[in-house]
Amino acid sequence: MLFTQMVERWYKTLKQAHSWYQKVMERPDAYPVEAHVVLHYHTYFQHLGQTVLYYLQDHYNKKSYSYLRELASVVYDRMPYDWFDAEALTSGRMPLRYPERLAIDLPVRDLAAWLRQTLESGERSTGLEGASAKGEMIDEALFDMIRHYSAIRPLNRQESPYLYTLLVFPETYMELVSNLSRTLEEDPAGLHRVLEQEKRRGKTIARLRQLIEKTYHHDIEPISWFES
Repeated sequence: MLFTQMVERWYKTLKQAHSWYQKVMERPDAYPVEAHVVLHYHTYFQHLGQTVLYYLQDHYNKKSYSYLRELASVVYDRMPYDWFDAEALTSGRMPLRYPERLAIDLPVRDLAAWLRQTLESGERSTGLEGASAKGEMIDEALFDMIRHYSAIRPLNRQESPYLYTLLVFPETYMELVSNLSRTLEEDPAGLHRVLEQEKRRGKTIARLRQLIEKTYHHDIEPISWFES
């Protein structure tokens, strides 16, 4: 799944999210307050998603796309939460990997998936006193991964903007909203969690971008209004 398929999927997700927004606006009494709260921010997330798509189109021409296509490999579409299954290992069975979680894309997509999951799961974790301490721990884990990854497989200049777009795109919000009925039934708190994370995500990704630039000596054009 290279850029063309990725862009098509993102456009489809944006369309699904907008469809839900229209349904809730037409019949507000038919949906719980959680739906109204999260869809109140729909315009922001839709604008962010479209900005990322335009960013991709502006940064990759046919020549650079052909070069990157040669680097494609099998990667995780979304990093599985059972990446390290301690119970499975101790019981002698192997954790199951679902094929639908795989995609054909650049290896850097695995890195983006890991960084995104660490950011999301870290903010849900407990055991740290105060948001400041928790934020520092999350940042340290993310920055360590960037450094370790660079020692094994340095990013080239063509990959860095792609990694940035994968991190900026509001994937989690779009997934929740495109499956809003199931989300409201199974995890309504997840909607509020995504909104809380979004308040800090821009600044965290800005620091990640700066670290990538420093580590690889690449200049990545920022989406300034998102990072502010």
